[in-house]
Amino acid sequence: MNEDLDTLNLVKHYFNICNTALLHRKDKLVFGPALAVLNRLASGDTILLKVVKNSGAVLGCYTTRFIDSEFTPIEQGQQEDPDTGFTLQRGFLEDVVQYSDYYIEHPQKLDWSWVKEA
Repeated sequence: MNEDLDTLNLVKHYFNICNTALLHRKDKLVFGPALAVLNRLASGDTILLKVVKNSGAVLGCYTTRFIDSEFTPIEQGQQEDPDTGFTLQRGFLEDVVQYSDYYIEHPQKLDWSWVKEA
């Protein structure tokens, strides 16, 4: 099923899973403090996600913002100068969407490499 999704919709599903994981885990002893740090470091940031094939060929770029502990709607392309960015393989996105319950329970397995230290 995930291979049938176009890249934009796959990215939207990925960030929805991230939002659900953040909401679901925010009161947990281990992840709660990490979310507070994440909010402090990244709140308001514009984030660019570049999606690539396993070969490294670029499939597309997508922009979101991290505001009040969640990712805002996804825009296709690089809408402005991003504050930060990261690259994910399409296969990883497909895995996260396919096994979303696992990633929601284990948000540390999601990619947080875009978070920069202040």
